[in-house]
Amino acid sequence: IVDHTDADLLAEATLWAATSPAGENEAFNVNNGDIWRWCELWPRIAQWFELECAPPVRLSFHQLFNDYRAVWRELAGERLVEADILRLSDGQFADFVFGWQYDMFGDGSKLRRAGFQRMQATDEMFFSLFSQLRTARVIP
Repeated sequence: IVDHTDADLLAEATLWAATSPAGENEAFNVNNGDIWRWCELWPRIAQWFELECAPPVRLSFHQLFNDYRAVWRELAGERLVEADILRLSDGQFADFVFGWQYDMFGDGSKLRRAGFQRMQATDEMFFSLFSQLRTARVIP
């Protein structure tokens, strides 16, 4: 089980905490407000990209990015800003995040009890990010 934090939500919560009397001298966990498992989200991500979703498999993104560097270059062609995937990411952070063998989420209830109520659906956050990356020609 994991949670995520949308960058815009974090910025709003930070501004709220800095300007609200309820935030004075307080520390808050900021997260989207939902928790989920990757196995629930992967099919939705695959659907967004109009791809079939494969069953779960353990892999190294670092190794995958290196092994398929030429495939990305061909896929990127003239359509994407960066044809070398390793200039975008070497996959090691993905290996770290997807390699967790434990639940990773923070309790954001203190922030909500203090008065900051905005939440962000994580799947919608990803889809918005993918749209931005596609528009910027970072991903196909």
